[in-house]
Amino acid sequence: MGKIFLNGEYIPKEEAKISVFDRGFLFGDGLFETMKAYKGIPLMLEKHLDRLFNGAEEMKIVIPYSRGELSKIIYILLEINQLKEAYLRLTVTRGVGKPGLDPKGCEHPTVLIVASQLTPYPEEAYVKGWEVSVVETLRNHPQALKPHIKSLNFLNNIFARIEASEVGSFEGIMLNHSGYVTEGTVSNVFIVKNEQVITPSLELGLLPGIVREEVLELCIRNGIKSTEGKFTMTELEAADECFITNSLAEVLPVVKVNGNTINTGKPGLITRQIAKLYKKTIDDYLRRFLDERTMDN
Repeated sequence: MGKIFLNGEYIPKEEAKISVFDRGFLFGDGLFETMKAYKGIPLMLEKHLDRLFNGAEEMKIVIPYSRGELSKIIYILLEINQLKEAYLRLTVTRGVGKPGLDPKGCEHPTVLIVASQLTPYPEEAYVKGWEVSVVETLRNHPQALKPHIKSLNFLNNIFARIEASEVGSFEGIMLNHSGYVTEGTVSNVFIVKNEQVITPSLELGLLPGIVREEVLELCIRNGIKSTEGKFTMTELEAADECFITNSLAEVLPVVKVNGNTINTGKPGLITRQIAKLYKKTIDDYLRRFLDERTMDN
């Protein structure tokens, strides 16, 4: 029986209970982070916690734990569940409040952390690549709902995922109100054109993904031409290469868009190079962490 962390306690997941008056349940009033652990070490934990705390500050939610305390809780949870390769989800809601939209009086945010055995993406996905579809559901306008906050308001993404599933695509790609590609339902999007890596600019209205940021830094460090810009669905379909990123899939090649084959229909050279560099980044991250832990002991 696996355990989760809920409001200060490590309890069997079957016994976990949240009030029906919790604003996360009623209104999606909260935010979350999804992470991956290798060898019992959560990857890029500092960056995930930074995004969580920055979003909470904008939402005026005071998380009742420090970054260090949440980090310690996550490691304890991995140890309790005897997990090395794990899926982690950290959720914070505004907590229980009075009926109605006004959040006044919510003094005790709900903090939930789940750790479960990681089910990796099939190796075939990385060798052969996957198909995505541009959906009709538009990305929320950035002046209506701030896209850089990873909030529990995910209905926009759910509609897009339903559309993609109905046509048999792995991922749904959303355009913004001006017709430019923004992101997938759970991923950031990259194309390669004329040996340059291009990903949508944050100003178009998308979540600044942790892996997205790392890929851009990898390009700079390794002399790969890259830019944050804008491109349309037509330009996406005409790309030389395409890949998507998130914390669980990491760097996943895309070989079809809207049923149209991209270039040769196989993962491209630059995509494979970036995937390899990202794997090395993970290995280096784990090695540094383990070395620091050994020195501290």
